[in-house]
Amino acid sequence: MATNLVLQLQVIEPDTDLNIIMIGNSNYNDDVWDLRPFITAKSTKESHKYIRFEYIADVDMKETVKQYAY
Repeated sequence: MATNLVLQLQVIEPDTDLNIIMIGNSNYNDDVWDLRPFITAKSTKESHKYIRFEYIADVDMKETVKQYAY
């Protein structure tokens, strides 16, 4: 069964409410983004369907990495 899920990104501006931005099954502010809805290949390992930010201790660096990943 094919899906028509597309990653629909909105522009992040200084006044953007990050609490309303969703990435897959996750909120932008979450430290782990669940991308399973976009990775449908059965051969992809479960651990490869997430982006983890929790290991980044510096808050500013974490925000920079999230913006880049987004």
